[in-house]
Amino acid sequence: MFSHFRPIFVCFLSLMLGIWLAEMFREGKTAYFIVLLAFSVLLLVVTIFLCIKKTNLKEMFLGYCKFFSVCIISILVGFGLFFGQIQTFTKENNVSFNGTSNFVVSGNLKDCAVVYDKEATFFLENVFVSGDGKAYKLDKGIYVKMAKEIDDKLSAINEAQIGDKISFVGTMSTAEVLSKSGVFIFAYKNDIRYIATTNSDKLVNVTSEQKELNFFDKTRMLIKETIYNNMDDRNAGLSYAIFVGDLSGVDYDIVSNFRATGLAHLLAVSGLNTSLMALVLMWILGKMKIKPKYSIIVVFLLLLFYCIICNFCASCLRASLMSVFLLIARAFGKQNDSLNSISLSGIILLLFCPLFVFDMSFVLSYACVFGMVMLGPVFYKFFLKCHLGKFISMNLALSLSAQITTLCLCVNTFGYISVVALLMNLLICPIMEYVYIASFVSLLITLIMPFMGFLLWLCQWGLWLVDVVTSFVASFSFSVAYLDKISGLFLLWTFLATYIFSGFMIEKNKKKKIAIHSTTLGVGVVLLCFSFL
Repeated sequence: MFSHFRPIFVCFLSLMLGIWLAEMFREGKTAYFIVLLAFSVLLLVVTIFLCIKKTNLKEMFLGYCKFFSVCIISILVGFGLFFGQIQTFTKENNVSFNGTSNFVVSGNLKDCAVVYDKEATFFLENVFVSGDGKAYKLDKGIYVKMAKEIDDKLSAINEAQIGDKISFVGTMSTAEVLSKSGVFIFAYKNDIRYIATTNSDKLVNVTSEQKELNFFDKTRMLIKETIYNNMDDRNAGLSYAIFVGDLSGVDYDIVSNFRATGLAHLLAVSGLNTSLMALVLMWILGKMKIKPKYSIIVVFLLLLFYCIICNFCASCLRASLMSVFLLIARAFGKQNDSLNSISLSGIILLLFCPLFVFDMSFVLSYACVFGMVMLGPVFYKFFLKCHLGKFISMNLALSLSAQITTLCLCVNTFGYISVVALLMNLLICPIMEYVYIASFVSLLITLIMPFMGFLLWLCQWGLWLVDVVTSFVASFSFSVAYLDKISGLFLLWTFLATYIFSGFMIEKNKKKKIAIHSTTLGVGVVLLCFSFL
């Protein structure tokens, strides 16, 4: 039924749809509900027609009932998760600010400040606010944006250590997760309730205070110090981002060049990070004669620790869960189902963090892997028939499939697409795999034996090569193409078409298969034309 009905996959998509529809309902955009209702009625009519034409009427009817039940229940759960999460988030604000009055703000630096040419940004905790004859102790942290004035005082912020007390005069505003423009995902992800705006002239003082870091913060700082002590700052920022997903230390031009060349995914924690850790640990535990079923528990704890180090970023959580599912399947002698693994990991994340649906890093991460799982095998077989060899065929298939499913998302998010992405991924990704493995091993050795830091210094030459190549290619104007936003209907069509053209769409009748593919392409062309009208 329904071309190899996958309940976990359908549940994941319906859960995302339910959360998204809840936001549309909050914004009063009822047109989406009318379209969804019309589509549901049409689907119901088609279902009845198909059931009438079949001899096994009861079996078909029960199959379609299961499909609709999964969809409706998941959508309703998504609605509940959305409004439940919003209510919990807004209730935790103990004070409200309007962003007009000046206050004296004092708090402890939560993490190292990020200093740019014209401003510095940082997070404070244990915050006290005074002004208008009142004083407040904030239960939650704040995000501070400090603009640079003529006399530069940002050096004091740049040199501040975690735990130092920073005092300044500035305006305070409440960070509304929900606004007329949509969901403020930055506040949600970083657990921010307030935003302070000031400039460097209004910085009162920075007082050094010793803060007792927890074990995870100590580990994160140890990794950062080890990398920065053995690499130059530019390569160290890039290396640290690849390990823990923190872009705060990466030069802006590097981020821009990676985006322009379609390599921004290399700056996020991905399956390469988690799978390498899991495989290394499983190999060590295997040498210790520990049964695979018990080794999975150890691997799970390691990946959980790694997720904490990476501040529970969406891509790291997704990759870690998929790695665990793969190991569980192998330990029990079962074949891992990649589509189910992706879907189940997404369901787990959305149950705890439903607003991740509006986080572009979450959406891009799943869209990328979804494309590789769905279209990767199809393209791989095609390129093998073209006699391109296994290595080129595999890399080209994965790159092309990921580009297809993330194309519309990149256009609507960044306003452009990378024209050279396919070529650059084919060239740079294999290099980065070796650089990451070498850097990972070198980091482990250096953490144990600090005098071996020269290994990290050697690894930075691989990063330097990637940096030079991306900078050179991104300097050409033809590397990117600027496009207008594409309609949401065409975006939905891309995912539907991905499923139809993948191996998961089972249709043995060649004539019907050709008709379905032709119709799908025709609908896509029409939707694309309407997008640019």
